[in-house]
Amino acid sequence: MVKFLLFGLLLFAIGQPGLAQESQSTCVQVNYSFPCKRSKPSDVEMTNALALAKSQILNAYVEKTEGPRQQLLEGIRDKINAATDALVSGVSLVAQDYDKPNKTLTLSVIGTVNVSAIDLLLPHTTTSKNYISLIFVARRQITVKSIGPEAVIGTSKVDSTTQVASQNSGESAVGNAITLKTDSAVISRSATTQTSDRISYDVSTGDSLDTAMESVLTDRNFKVVPSATVRHRSNGAFAVEKFIESFKAGNDVDPELIQNAADACSKMSPKLPFYGYGTLTISPPQTDPVSGRTRVNVQVYAKVIDCRGDFATTAASIEAIQYSGLGESSTEAETVAETRAAKEAARLIADKLNAKGIY
Repeated sequence: MVKFLLFGLLLFAIGQPGLAQESQSTCVQVNYSFPCKRSKPSDVEMTNALALAKSQILNAYVEKTEGPRQQLLEGIRDKINAATDALVSGVSLVAQDYDKPNKTLTLSVIGTVNVSAIDLLLPHTTTSKNYISLIFVARRQITVKSIGPEAVIGTSKVDSTTQVASQNSGESAVGNAITLKTDSAVISRSATTQTSDRISYDVSTGDSLDTAMESVLTDRNFKVVPSATVRHRSNGAFAVEKFIESFKAGNDVDPELIQNAADACSKMSPKLPFYGYGTLTISPPQTDPVSGRTRVNVQVYAKVIDCRGDFATTAASIEAIQYSGLGESSTEAETVAETRAAKEAARLIADKLNAKGIY
């Protein structure tokens, strides 16, 4: 099984490749079959079957990826297959089964794929001058109050009058008498109103996430332009505090603020062809039911804007994807979740840009 994890408010830039500050990896488990000649696999056959493990793990990794990244990896299959020993480590046998009638050995193996090393095999363009700058704005849920359902009770009084007829007879006369009878009743009714949760947020910059993103983007031939530089060149259009205030007020950044940033990119000298923005929402800590450790979830959204043409268009985007982090404390779990989100978001964005020939 391949597991992927993902980011929050950003602006970026493209440049020269560099060394990875921290290797990224993912565990992959695969099942595959190997034909044998006898009713029992020989030592040589077992050795040969295990020798296929790394290539099988890499094939599964490529097949499990989606969209732009798979497109990129398919283009470098030969490079990946030629570097199995460098790309896969920690291979271990989980289970095995032998089908005697069909003389087939089935193995279940698990191994660690070095994702950072695979990234270095992706195509790079050293002459590129496409710049990008990034800003993270994160918000933390500090209170979540559930309200509702609310019941409203009312009463109505109903009066009704009924005519009751009776007949009396005597020896000398017959007559009719009408009696008026009044009944009173109280009818109760109720209505419910469902109110959505009220959530309070603490919004701040995500400066600590910039380093995590830069380590991935640098490996992918990106060179991040400091947000302070972009702010100065844009006459304040990329001011972090504007994004913070906008994110406090709603679930997204004000479209007018996004458009102002795009206009500033086009008018900058030299022009900034790409910029990105996004949001990261951190949920309150919870206890993980499996491990008993503290779990923190983050939800990320990001978009890269292409400002090279007559109109600003979307070059790449990530929409409302959730990632989790575990730790011994809420602070540790939050740091793990944020770092994972930032690195995987940067990788996803880079994949989508590279697939379009943007390096």
